[in-house]
This record gives sequence, C-alpha cells and structure tokens, in this order.
Amino acid sequence: MSNSAQAPSQAKAKPSSKIAATTVNLMTIVDTDLIKKIYGPNQNSKDNPVGLGHHEGITLICPKANYLGENNNDSAQIIFKANVGDTVSFWGSSLSGNSEDAVIIYNIYPVNPNPNNVFNYFHQDRESRTGAAVPDENRQPEGLPAQHVARDFYTFDSKVANKGIESMGISFALYTLDDIRENHVLYGYYWWDPTLEIK
Repeated sequence: MSNSAQAPSQAKAKPSSKIAATTVNLMTIVDTDLIKKIYGPNQNSKDNPVGLGHHEGITLICPKANYLGENNNDSAQIIFKANVGDTVSFWGSSLSGNSEDAVIIYNIYPVNPNPNNVFNYFHQDRESRTGAAVPDENRQPEGLPAQHVARDFYTFDSKVANKGIESMGISFALYTLDDIRENHVLYGYYWWDPTLEIK
C-alpha cells in the first residue's frame, strides 16, 4: 500500500449541446398585394412608416422545434423557446420570394423600452454563399441537379438579452416593379407590432 496521497480524479465536463448558442430563424411573409390594396403607396420617410394591423397581410413563421404557441390565439403574439445569447434572425419576403414585389426589414425595436428588454439592438447581416443551390433551367422539367451560384442572403438580427414578453415594432420597405418590370422601385414604408414571448 502506497503512502503517497493521490488527488481524487475529476471527470471532465462535457459541453452540452442544449446550452450552446444557436440561431432561431423567424420568417416574415408579407402579402404585398393586400398591403397595397388596403394602404396604397406612401411617400413617408423611413422614420415615419405607415402602421398596419396585426393580421393585415403579415405571417410570422417560427421553426417547429422552437415554436410553443400563441397568446390569446393571436398569430401576431407568438411564443417560442430560445436561450439568452441565442441569435434571433428575422427574414423578410413577399409571396413571390422578393421577385415581383420585394420586402426589406430595416428596423426592429421595442415599442415600450425598459431596462429588461428581451432583445439587444437589431442590425442588418449579410451571408454570402459561393455555391448556393438554384434550379438548372437547362435541365427541364425538374431543374435538377441544381446549379450552384454566388448569392447573398440578408437578415435582421439580434441576440436574446432576457427571457420574457416584449412588443416589437418591425418596419419594412416595400418595393414593386417599374413599368418595364425590370427594376424595383420604392412603394412605401410600413410597420407592425407583434408581441414576442421567449421562454
């Protein structure tokens, strides 16, 4: 029997994938035809967008893995799970995938700011893919296998600061095609105010 003292062995702690920072993607789909029908164009500045009702042409989609439901059966008040430090990325798109009408989210902010805001400041982000998959038009009718092209993707992002409930103002610019259907021209600035709850 040895007289030398031995330090107790310590098991190495393994990092948990459950607490690793992740990205929660929220897709904002805008029915631009409905927005144009109800509100029409505007010449407001981007700092003074036209306000929309909760359900007028806006659909907010959350990944099923994060989605927990809605408050008061209101699709503008979604509940989803995320950890402090996770990134929440808002994507904006028209029903045509921004081909005909186009949507750009340009501002997200707390309607009633307080010291315990759920989100940090939001900002524009860009991701460039050198080999993004798109259909190959020379391979009809299915367009497969895909061809790979350079393409940029844009989101409006923030990190979760606290769990809780927060009413957010989300502003977007709406563009429509010009008379020759080649160029997007500004149609107007709009905003809506969903309530987000993070658990």
